[in-house]
Amino acid sequence: MVSFTVQDRKLSEIEQKEIDDRVILWAKNKNFIFMMSSLHQIIWSNSSWEIVHHFNLVNNDNEIGLAKRKALLALHPDKQHGASAEQKYLATRLFSVIKQEWDIYIRKKEV
Repeated sequence: MVSFTVQDRKLSEIEQKEIDDRVILWAKNKNFIFMMSSLHQIIWSNSSWEIVHHFNLVNNDNEIGLAKRKALLALHPDKQHGASAEQKYLATRLFSVIKQEWDIYIRKKEV
């Protein structure tokens, strides 16, 4: 008999869409700094992510870069050992969005 754990379960298209919608709503109209300072609002409670306060990021490129690196480490798809299917999918989506928004943030700073 084969037994499956919660981590082995695949998400349905409906479950994926619900997570996608949450990520879109969370990211909507936010710049990169606001995304980093609000990541705790969407990430699961027992993740390795530590809250980053907005006032620590404003005009502080070192803190912004550090927050980005910590977020990508916490969300990296290969680092989701023991996470549920929902957490893995959410991590993958957030990882992608944060990478995209970081690229936009860097391009705007270069102008």
